[in-house]
Parts: sequence; structure tokens; C-alpha cells
Amino acid sequence: MLFGCHSVDPAIIRGKRLPVCAQAALENDNTREKCARRSSASATSGRVTIEFPEIPPDMRDQDMIKTLLTGTALAASLTASIAVASPGHGDGIGEPGDAAQVDRTITVEMDEMKYSPETIEVEPGETIRFEVVNVGRVVHEFNIGTSKTWNGHLGEMQTMMREGMMSARSIHHDRMMEAGMMHDDANSVLLEPGDTGEVIWTFPEGGEIGFACNVPGHREAGMVGGFRMGQGH
Repeated sequence: MLFGCHSVDPAIIRGKRLPVCAQAALENDNTREKCARRSSASATSGRVTIEFPEIPPDMRDQDMIKTLLTGTALAASLTASIAVASPGHGDGIGEPGDAAQVDRTITVEMDEMKYSPETIEVEPGETIRFEVVNVGRVVHEFNIGTSKTWNGHLGEMQTMMREGMMSARSIHHDRMMEAGMMHDDANSVLLEPGDTGEVIWTFPEGGEIGFACNVPGHREAGMVGGFRMGQGH
């Protein structure tokens, strides 16, 4: 069974369509057409549609941040009825692993709104060292958790953006330290373009677990991966 909770348009993940935040950073000045992306989550109680506004390619980082936060806030308010908020980390997703007990190492690359690989097979109780590389052009996160923990982590990430602790392309660790928000939890790593980080994690015996980028706007645009749990050694 594939572990990882998704609430985005599957076509975005399969087709690798770049969302507005990536287009704003990557498109040239000749592209000015409207690039709103719609992400729909269908449930028996109704249908939620989220539309992100247009971001011109030459938009400044600060203006881009404001636009992404606005779109993400809208997404959070629309999905509040089906999302359960909780602390951003923990909640039965496993535990930090011992570097001396690592069973294997897996390299994960983060690009604009996608991971490679997107699905990772793990065994119950296995300890894995994830070498995470940001090969994209904007800040990305690798965060092991569930939709519940990610929703709980959203407010922290929005605050970091709003207060200038991070921008679309850079992380300001000194400002994080001053604010006491170091983003140093064992289940995640936040990286600037070109940087490499490490997560060592021991998986639980079961549970719906995945990995996602909680930079505002990224998970909503489809930057989510899943773990496929084996039957044990």
C-alpha cells in the first residue's frame, strides 16, 4: 500500500506541470499569460477548488511571497473542514534514527514541485539515511509526515516567509535563530538551491506516511511523495 496523503490534482503530479511559484522563478519575460493553476479535492460533502493568482516572471521575491501566502491561506481556509491540525512533527510517523544503525542510504532530489524518486519502498522498523539534494532554483523542503502533521506545520512556514526568515530562493538562519524557529526537526530538512542535507529516520510498523515540501504553495501544487511499506524482513 502506498503511504502518503494527497489532496491535489493528480494530473499535476503525473504531468509535472509547473505551478505559479515555479513559473514566476523560471519563465522568461516573453511569457505573460495567465498561469493560474486549479487544484481540486473532491469529497462526498462537496468539491473544493483553489485558484492561485497570476505571478509575472519578473516579480520580486517579496511580492512573490505575499502572493503565495495569500493563495496558501485560501487553500487552508477552504480545506479546514476536512483537515485536522496538529503539531508539525511526530504523531506516530516513526522516530529519529541512529547513524550507527543505518540499513541503507537513499538519495532524494528536489526540483520544482517534484521529488525523484516520488515513491520509496521501506520496511517496518528500517532505518534509512536520506541524502536530500535541492537541484531546483527555489527553496524546497523534505518533510516526513502525514497530511495532519503537514497542516500543523503550515503556520510555522508561513510565519518564516512573512517575517523574512526565508524567501523564495534563500534561507536566513540568523533570523531564524533570533526568532527561535530554527527548523531543525529530525524528520525534515529545508534547503536552498544547490544545497544537500540529511535525514536519518526509523520507520514505524505501519501507518500512512509520506514526504512533502511545506514551503507555502509547494505542497498545494503537488510536491508530495509517498512511502510504500513492505511486509518486513
